[in-house]
This record gives sequence, C-alpha cells and structure tokens, in this order.
Amino acid sequence: MQCLLCGSEKILPEKGRWEKERTFFLCHDCDTLIFPSYFYRSKETPYSLDRLWSRESKTGLKKLTWYLEGKFFHFPRYKRDAHLVIKKIRAGGSLLDVGCGSGERLAIFRECGFNGEGTEISLPLVTYVREKLGLNVHYGSLENLNLPMEKYDAVLLFSVFEHLSTPEETLRIVHTLLKPGGWVIMYIPVTDSLQYPWFRERWTHMEKNSGHFFIPSQAGVESILQRNGFRIREWQRCCLRATAGSFAISLLSKSSYREVWSENWQGLIWRICGIFFLLFPGMLFALFEHLYGTSPEMLCFAQKK
Repeated sequence: MQCLLCGSEKILPEKGRWEKERTFFLCHDCDTLIFPSYFYRSKETPYSLDRLWSRESKTGLKKLTWYLEGKFFHFPRYKRDAHLVIKKIRAGGSLLDVGCGSGERLAIFRECGFNGEGTEISLPLVTYVREKLGLNVHYGSLENLNLPMEKYDAVLLFSVFEHLSTPEETLRIVHTLLKPGGWVIMYIPVTDSLQYPWFRERWTHMEKNSGHFFIPSQAGVESILQRNGFRIREWQRCCLRATAGSFAISLLSKSSYREVWSENWQGLIWRICGIFFLLFPGMLFALFEHLYGTSPEMLCFAQKK
C-alpha cells in the first residue's frame, strides 16, 4: 500500500476518536489521510450528484439555506479567489474550472474579465449553467473530454482534488492543457489545519458521505505536483468566514451536506443553527487559527515548469 500523493509505504490504520468503528489510513511521511473508499474506488455517480446539488431539488427552507450560505460564505470567497487569480494571470486570460458546479464561481471570473470554461459531470447542473448563466460548460469528466492541448492560462481545481480517485492521472492531463508557464490553482482541505486533530472524524471534511477519497496535507500536495511537472509558487489561507463556517458545522456533525440535502429536515435545522448561532465563536477560532498560520482549506498556486 502506497500513499497516493507522496508514494510512501508508511501507511498505517487510524481508529476514530468518537466513532470507534471508523478506520482511516494515515501516511506517516506526508500526513495525508486516506479513506477506505479510495481502495474500493466507489466513485460519485451523476445520479447522486444531481440529487444533492441540483438547484431544482431544493425547495422552501432548503433553498433559503442555500441562498444564505451563498450570500454570506460562498460568494464573498469566490470574489476573493478571483482577485487572487487576477494577480497571477493577465486580464482576459483563458481558464478552465474543473467541476464548476452551479457556475457561480465561473460567472464571477467572467465578470473579472477572464475567458472561462467549465467541466461538470452532473447533466442538470450543466444545463442550468448553460441556459441560465450563458456559460460554456463541457459535460463529462476531464479524463473523457478531448480538450485542446496548451489552451489555458489556468486550470482551477476548487473543492475537486480530494474527490479524485486518480489524482496523478488528472494532474498529467491538466499539465497538457496548460500553456507554457500556466497555472494550476487548487482549493483543498488540508490535514495541516488545527481543526483536523481537534475534531477528527467529526470534522466537516471527514463526514462519512462527503465523497472524499482522501484529505491531503500541504506536503503531500507539493510532492505530487512537483512529480507531475509543476512548481509550487504560493499557499494562501481561505477567508475567515470559511474557517468559521467549517468550525461551526463540525461542532454539529448532523449538518453535513449529505444529510442536509436529503429529506432529513432535522439535519437542515442543525445546519442553520451551526451557521448562525455559532458564527461568533467560529470567528474567534478562525482568528486564532489564521494567526497560527493554518486554515481548514488552502489555496495552492502551482506553475507549469
């Protein structure tokens, strides 16, 4: 058994702290956390993604919660991310947003002057982004799309990398899609965060049905990027709101996405409470963690060699 990021064979099982029946695998060289699902390759299906993420599946209180989370957490982060990308890429540059979801982030990049395209494996989301937002989105996984080589100034993997069952193959494809000197920019949860050792399996990124195959460490990400022809240029912490939101939701484990967007109204109420009633202590924790130098998600900027 080898670490899928650094290649080390020092992979040992770790038992859950709160849920003793749960087992994970930890690389003792780079601190990447690997879930058992990785070894079984139980990939996400378009059906499950359609049901969980499609806007049409959200009504009433669910739609209100989606709107409020977007207003106070996601959209401000998307705008901040766009301005960080602007510092690396000239205005009007071409970018590909892999796993673009419902397209809000891609739309913001378009407003900032980028020539953006997306990929998405959920057909209802592709239809929504094309018809409602007027954006160019390719239907299918990156591995199955025949995109032109050396077309893009940047490829975005935002909340995507940890869902990949073959991250090395994906990075090799990304390398061919980028122009010389192009950028791969990833937004990823990392085990370097203070929240991982504190919450362990109750951390929001470690929920049972998160769809994550692994949670990387910064060292693991650097290892696999360098091995596939990239040079790390910069790490950026996520915004304070995102750190506070991760803290609040982790305190209320019933508010995981998979429970929330199912028919479990109890989970939905838990999530609303986590966001709004725990926001102040969450912000205090976020300040502490950022002063410490970490955050639950990090932005990684790497350039094609």
